[in-house]
Amino acid sequence: MPFDDEETGQIESTTIESTWKQLRDHLENEKRRIMEEIANYPPPIPACDVQFNFLLEERARIARELNRLEALSRDSIREVNPGDPI
Repeated sequence: MPFDDEETGQIESTTIESTWKQLRDHLENEKRRIMEEIANYPPPIPACDVQFNFLLEERARIARELNRLEALSRDSIREVNPGDPI
């Protein structure tokens, strides 16, 4: 039996949500890993420490990517299911 438009939309929405979740989970895991590395970074932490500064930049980059991911996720789900509240 062929899918109707509503069933197709639900399948697409589920697939999109699953993909966004996998990407979000990956970024969240990276964020946790970096936070752990920062927390366990050996003292003292001089301002000119290149590795520490790199970790701080990576943490900021991942935070920006997570924000972007959330916005894109909401938009893509809204396109598949325009009437659904998010």
